[in-house]
Amino acid sequence: MTGKLTDKQQAVLNYITESLDGRGIPPTLREIRDNFGYSSLSSPRHHLKELAAKGYINLINSVSRGIELLKKSAGIPILGRISAGHPAEAIQSPEGYLNLADTFVGDSTLFCLKVHGDSMKGVGIMEDDLVIVKYQTTAEDGDIVVAMESDEALVKRFLRKGDKAILHAENPDYPDIVMQDGSIAGKVVGVVRKYGYNPVY
Repeated sequence: MTGKLTDKQQAVLNYITESLDGRGIPPTLREIRDNFGYSSLSSPRHHLKELAAKGYINLINSVSRGIELLKKSAGIPILGRISAGHPAEAIQSPEGYLNLADTFVGDSTLFCLKVHGDSMKGVGIMEDDLVIVKYQTTAEDGDIVVAMESDEALVKRFLRKGDKAILHAENPDYPDIVMQDGSIAGKVVGVVRKYGYNPVY
């Protein structure tokens, strides 16, 4: 079971994850030192030992980049892009992982999708944001959802109008979409961009 991280330990873990996602390799001790402005290698070495002790990484001795990110700490899988505009096929293969361990603890029903388009800008979901989605096949009136329509994925607000299910954009430039043979893939529960995490209610 993983232990709770300090802010500095979380920052180092995020840096390791970003290095693995972006370059395919973990950082060296010197890269961690330089990134965080430490004066010596003792601080990054200490943080790595703490991350290993708490079950987030495995340290491989005598290897320059001997940091293995353990699967259970990888976070929420980022599956690809989703349209917040016109329909676009969702990529169903992990591109990386988002670590929000303190916010979503042990919830394996979550996944992330990267947003393309501006049809949901009225609720603060912008181009290149990551939406955090909870797997579910039903939705309440007013939920922001990931919906599959004609094998294409969309992020929209789900509305009931009589006997019709509507996918509504939060941007007046986009028309409503009446669901035909579509389905709900999940409910959006959060949005992440470089400025931080924002819950969606």
